[in-house]
Amino acid sequence: MLCAVGDLIEDLVVQLHDDVRRDADTAASITRRRGGSAANVAYFAAKLTGRSRFVGNVGADA
Repeated sequence: MLCAVGDLIEDLVVQLHDDVRRDADTAASITRRRGGSAANVAYFAAKLTGRSRFVGNVGADA
């Protein structure tokens, strides 16, 4: 079993639906995804082996 210790981050992924043009609005979708290197390692280790743990700390910096 793998125990990953480290950061847990929330990623904001912005996907544009058109090219960006000067002086115009561009439609986009914004998706929130879990991320962080230790969290990602624990996730993929669990997918491969079925066993992993994650240890991290949630801060109030959002």
